[in-house]
Amino acid sequence: MTLSFLFLSVAYFAAGLTALTSFLSSACAYLLLWLVIPSGFVFFEHLSYSGIHASDFYFLALFPVYILLTLRKHFSLEVLSSLCVFCIMLCCVYSIVYFLNDGSLDKYYLKDLRPFLHILFFIIFILSSSTCKLCIQSSTITMIVAAGCLSNIIVFTLVTLGYVGVDDLYYSANAYRYFDATSYISAIYLIITYGNWNYCKISPLQKAVVHVTAVLCILTVVASGMRILVIGLSAAVLFSGELNIQRALSSLFIVTVLIVGFLFTSYALQIERITDYLSLSRIIEQIVVRFGPALNPISSMGANEVFVGQGIATTFEIPWFAYRGLDTVHNTIDSTYLTFFVKYGIASIGVIYTFVHMFTVNANKNTRTGLIVLISALFLTTSFPYQHFSLPAIIFSYVYNSIFTISKRKGWRTGTGFPAVLCRGFRKVSG
Repeated sequence: MTLSFLFLSVAYFAAGLTALTSFLSSACAYLLLWLVIPSGFVFFEHLSYSGIHASDFYFLALFPVYILLTLRKHFSLEVLSSLCVFCIMLCCVYSIVYFLNDGSLDKYYLKDLRPFLHILFFIIFILSSSTCKLCIQSSTITMIVAAGCLSNIIVFTLVTLGYVGVDDLYYSANAYRYFDATSYISAIYLIITYGNWNYCKISPLQKAVVHVTAVLCILTVVASGMRILVIGLSAAVLFSGELNIQRALSSLFIVTVLIVGFLFTSYALQIERITDYLSLSRIIEQIVVRFGPALNPISSMGANEVFVGQGIATTFEIPWFAYRGLDTVHNTIDSTYLTFFVKYGIASIGVIYTFVHMFTVNANKNTRTGLIVLISALFLTTSFPYQHFSLPAIIFSYVYNSIFTISKRKGWRTGTGFPAVLCRGFRKVSG
């Protein structure tokens, strides 16, 4: 356990307790911690201990705060029970399947609980937001994102120049790229801002700040070196906002900047994993290597396992992890769809839908499709629900989309009566 882990755990716990006086300040503090403090895998040992991430302590504090605020306002706790039952039932069912197959409570079982913890944490966050009016200025969000992008770019520069040492052979060989929570959040910021741009009325100075932040977001996405993030964001931009000639031209411009910037950076830094894999044959080769560990488990699945999967804690053998000195047995492969299918079969559609819904729960028609395109693309080549910085990305999407929720929302089809999001940051243009 490192001192940085202890310090960040206390910081996140304090941010959760802040909800007692101001949930808005608590949410902003949570996002700011994730965005400003480097959270990439390079720094993972400083942020996590025995599978527990420092940010988990935010929800450890937020949950009792929600209980206190709920009791203070004489609300019923039945809503919390009904929403949590989904996570509990899934964990119980697949745990029974696992133990009936002579399983034991080991690290692989615990790691497979992470996606369900994210669902539970998000439920706690969204319920806590119901105790107050989540009214946040767009300028606040923009400044938080800008600060996060600057931090990300600085870390990327230090890693690329070799000022940040990395023991892992993989990250040493890939020192030209750096991605963390800010990479995902930057993409989400661009989609939501771009999708709602025609509905915003802001001053010229605010527009300038938003444009500068958008440029920083593009640089952050490019610096991530994630091909699927660039492709997913490009596709998402094309599906965001209203359909008209002006929007189509601006969409093509943004997509061109993203792709050309990504390719230019790849060739300038001589990134072989990009430049050497542009041909169809090399792309197919890489797909086979990436998805190969799932082929044996899928081929051995019985008729029942096709529907319910092989159960929680099912693992994959990834032999090329050996050269990094890592355990070759892993909970996931680089695909959410295949990982969930092997573990939960066709029933995994429900878990995937839950994450997609979480990602878009507060989105309007201008951004919903774009966000769905982005997360669907990320699911192709990442184990997104297992990544610790997937949750802040989902929470950021919920908070930022709240600004553009113009009319009152009368609930989440659960009778909870979530409060209206009435914000002054953006105002719908009449006429």
